[in-house]
This record gives sequence, structure tokens and C-alpha cells, in this order.
Amino acid sequence: MKATILGFLIGGIFLGFIDETVIGNRLKWNGFETSKSGPATSIRQQAVNDDILFYIEMSTAQRTFRTNKGHVSFFAEAPVSDVDARNDRAKISLDISTGELKVNLVMADFKFQSKKMGRDARRNYIEIDKFPTATFVGKINEPVDYDKPGSYPVTATGKLTIHGVAKQVNEKGTLKVEKDHIRIDSKFNVALKDHNIETPKILGQEMTEDEVIVNIEATLTATSR
Repeated sequence: MKATILGFLIGGIFLGFIDETVIGNRLKWNGFETSKSGPATSIRQQAVNDDILFYIEMSTAQRTFRTNKGHVSFFAEAPVSDVDARNDRAKISLDISTGELKVNLVMADFKFQSKKMGRDARRNYIEIDKFPTATFVGKINEPVDYDKPGSYPVTATGKLTIHGVAKQVNEKGTLKVEKDHIRIDSKFNVALKDHNIETPKILGQEMTEDEVIVNIEATLTATSR
């Protein structure tokens, strides 16, 4: 980040739109310090100073990547009809300076393949009136070079809260760093009993498995907030 700003300054000197008086009038902003020695700054030079401050602010502020349209689905086999639901309104944020990862789901936003199954699940199993949201708050464990595009296998450790029950988890995933966004992909299992969810019955028959497969796909973009 500092290298980018330094390159902007050096390039400006060579191109002639920044002169020594601008460099002499050093600024103090987020650790970038300068003294106020040197001749008085002209209007043109002050405008350049303002541009430098803007670039510094944008570079340091865009530490968090977010989306309000993350995709989260869960699936489980059942004798009569598989349980299959998808939520396309997941709120996900990643602070690239700390590795903090947050996921927030409104349970009512899950759309089931079967409307009747959805009504039964919301009322009798995930009980959205009592437990309207599910969350994950944790941290990416591995170092990731967010300045270098590429695919990074990672794990995230933190608290997964579903049905009002929080459980410490450690799950695998992939971060794909692109020029202006970060893609998150993860697939893992959640045991219903870990969150005090009764194994659903479909037409009188319980699901084949007592856990669901959760899949997360999201593209996060930089934000200054």
C-alpha cells in the first residue's frame, strides 16, 4: 500500500505535476508523516496534496470486502424427497487486515424446492420465529497475499450459531483473489444435533442423514465502511 503511494509521488515528480514544494510540505495521515518545511504551497500544489490524501484514504480504508448477496445452500438426502434450500441474500464481510470473517443469514430468506417442506421446516425445525438468524463470526487462519491474484486454500475458525446454539467450528474453503474482488467458496457438513435441531420427518419418514451439507459461494467487493 505504501509502495503504491510512493510510486504515485515519484511518478508525479517525473511527469512534472508534483514539485519539491509539495514533497517538502509533508503530510501526517495514518502514519505517513511529513514536515511543513519548504516554500508556500501554490493552489495547484495544494490540489495535488488533496489528491494524495484521497489516494491514501482510499487505499487504507478499503480493508473490508462485503456482499449482501452471498449464496448459501443446504442439502440432505431423504427417502421421499431431498431437503434442498437456498438463500441468495447472505451478508458476508471479510476484513483483509485482520482476517475477520462474518456471515449473517436471515432464515426466512431460504427458499425450499418444496413449499410445503419449507413451511414445515420454518415452523417445526429451524423455528424462525424464535431464531430468525444464523451467524458465523471467525477468522481466516492462513496468510493470504491480497495484492497477488490467485486461489488460496484456507481454513476459518470461529463460532457458528444456528437455532440459537453456538458451536466452535473449523472449516475449509477457498479464497480467490481477483483485481477488484474476492471470491469465497466453502463446503462443509453441519450436524443437526449440534444445534438442537430435531431430525426432520418427511411424510412420516426421517431424513436419511442427521446432518446437512452446507455450500457457500460469494463474491465480495471493497468498501470503505
